[in-house]
Amino acid sequence: QATLRALLAHQGVVFEGLRGKALEETVDTIVRVALESAPSSGSADTASVLCEVGVRHQESGQVTRRGALMQRLRDWAETEGAHRIAVVGQGGSGKSTLAQCFVTEAGRALHPSVRLVFVLQRSDVMRGYRDLLRELKRMLGREDADPDTDEDVRALVHALLRDEAVAHAWMGVLDDLPGPAELAEHGMEWLLEPAARGFPWGSGKTVVTSRSAEWANDQTFSSGITVGNYEADEALAFLTGVVRDWGKDEAGAAAVARRLHLFPLALASAAGCARKFKMGPRQYLEELVKKVTSPYMQKWRGRKRAAGEYPEEYLDVVRMTWEKLAVGEDGDEVQALLRKLAFVDPCNIPVGVFADFQLLLPVLEEHCLVQVETGDRETLVSIHALTQEVIREHF
Repeated sequence: QATLRALLAHQGVVFEGLRGKALEETVDTIVRVALESAPSSGSADTASVLCEVGVRHQESGQVTRRGALMQRLRDWAETEGAHRIAVVGQGGSGKSTLAQCFVTEAGRALHPSVRLVFVLQRSDVMRGYRDLLRELKRMLGREDADPDTDEDVRALVHALLRDEAVAHAWMGVLDDLPGPAELAEHGMEWLLEPAARGFPWGSGKTVVTSRSAEWANDQTFSSGITVGNYEADEALAFLTGVVRDWGKDEAGAAAVARRLHLFPLALASAAGCARKFKMGPRQYLEELVKKVTSPYMQKWRGRKRAAGEYPEEYLDVVRMTWEKLAVGEDGDEVQALLRKLAFVDPCNIPVGVFADFQLLLPVLEEHCLVQVETGDRETLVSIHALTQEVIREHF
């Protein structure tokens, strides 16, 4: 095992957090698949073997299997004394979705002792804190008045999360945090305050999602998980799951996935557009590539890029969706609404904030441009930050 692991490492293979029995089973599987792939020659293509067993290969970019990542989170949840974990990766790779699916699963079945799960999103963090305060007070039977200031609300929530009645029975997500060194400029330096008013990192279980890899490198975290693009089979399953008719032409669907570099957010937008306009995969691909020299693409390629921003394929997908919206019903109104949405906090946008928002919402949802959450008090909408960036810059 040690020899095989060293040889694979020499070829760029990363065993992400595998130890003990899990590592032994993975190595055994690699050997078995390799022998089955090339029984006569005794050799096999490393990348194809690793793809089949779900081990990340560095040469292929940043591809990771979601099932394996979920299992790593489950293992962390069952590890005593492991209070925090970081999930990092490029915007649009699915970090938030992975983390939120995980805590939802944990709250329902995975960890019987978990009584409370929550998600605090950076763009609307105080709304999240006030909702969390109400739930904590209900659980603890408290009826005292809420504090007036944001600072005091946070301090009370942190104190209640440390209460012995819930201290080891909650699991939360701090979603889309800036890098640790950038917290102060975003007004979130209180997260790392050592005093009792700071966030209770030593109680419960906390998942941090961020574009900054610094969280994964922080030694106070149990470990870090890097979320990358889909693998080819995952991308195909996603596309044919959203656009059912694409299952009749899997080769065409796979070509779309490759054209979009398996980028999850681009695939979601492409699937929404294709489903709305009843386009087959080859028709979608044909329309996608026929305007690669458009002014939008020329502008994008001619500018200085920032680290972690949206990739070219996502601009291409949004550009195509934008043009399809223009010729559809209420096209001007939908585009005007998207321009407004590009300049607000991306999470928990009340539908009443803009005129005709409720009326036009189905169009945005059909194109997978927004996510809608219908609560007890109001309907809230979220738009991905990368979608906002593309619209602000180009449309």
